[in-house]
Amino acid sequence: MTTVKESIDVTKGSAAVWAVMGDPGGISEWLPAILSSPYSDGVRRCELGGGVEVDERVLEHSDADHFYIYTIIKGGFDVHDYVSRLEVVDVDSGSRVTWSSEFEAGDPDQADSIAEAFAGLYRSGLESIKSLTEAS
Repeated sequence: MTTVKESIDVTKGSAAVWAVMGDPGGISEWLPAILSSPYSDGVRRCELGGGVEVDERVLEHSDADHFYIYTIIKGGFDVHDYVSRLEVVDVDSGSRVTWSSEFEAGDPDQADSIAEAFAGLYRSGLESIKSLTEAS
């Protein structure tokens, strides 16, 4: 199992950050790689550039605890058993947003490069969340 984990600190509290990132269907508003992300019946369809679509099922979502967990059910990446958690918690200076995942690469020799691709995607999204939250 390959694990990826990226975090960023934000000067605003978790409630303000969750207002930006808490709607699973709103991921296209803060993750530049996603062009659209309609969400219905617990499934988010992420449209990426080049006509690539990735369907993700939200397994758990908590507005009270500021997190959601999802899995890729179709498309885009040569992985299986992918489970990801996106969360924000209060810390002394504001809040910390963490995006993590575990997965099995379809080709074990590609696990590190797939992990780095996910890490880069997560970092991009976290920077955008920070920017959007701190601008308000």
